Amino acid sequence: KGALLIPAFAVERSQELLADLMALMDEGQVPKADIFLDSPLAIEATEVFQERGWNRATGVNPFAHLRSSGRLKFLREAGESDALGRLTGWHIIMAASGMCDAGRVRGHLKRLLWRRQATVLLSGYQAVGTLGRILQEGAERVTIQGEEIQVRARIHALDVYSSHADALGLETWAKARRPVSGGVFLAHGEP
Repeated sequence: KGALLIPAFAVERSQELLADLMALMDEGQVPKADIFLDSPLAIEATEVFQERGWNRATGVNPFAHLRSSGRLKFLREAGESDALGRLTGWHIIMAASGMCDAGRVRGHLKRLLWRRQATVLLSGYQAVGTLGRILQEGAERVTIQGEEIQVRARIHALDVYSSHADALGLETWAKARRPVSGGVFLAHGEP
């Protein structure tokens, strides 16, 4: 009966989540809700997916109908983002960044984390040290924009949308490129 906030990466992750959410709503598995896409880059990427996101195997563009339902709202201006603070009841906000360390999602977290009726759904890998990881690990308080906030919202995580390879995936990728001359640098990851 409150907001569902989904921190999501602007390109590809947001579009996958939108298509899946709309399908779940159409099938009646999730109550219908307005979805506010609050990221200028995600909006631009979504428009490209709507125009060119055809699945070659099926001949169908799963993104073509996203706007026709009337449930998807694009928030291009920062003021539109701030106006969501007046909303009550069930609605969905999707904003970047996916690890909660930058972007408009920070303002939404600041506004929603202290509310028991809110839910934050982390939709992918959360790197060590990021606000997303801190929330995922169960922090009771966090600091956002210099303000300490008590975490009362429900925090959930999905790892099925993560596109990062694990150790085995990286090893398989490197072996397929043998012989490797010079060095290999891993610029993103954990031991």
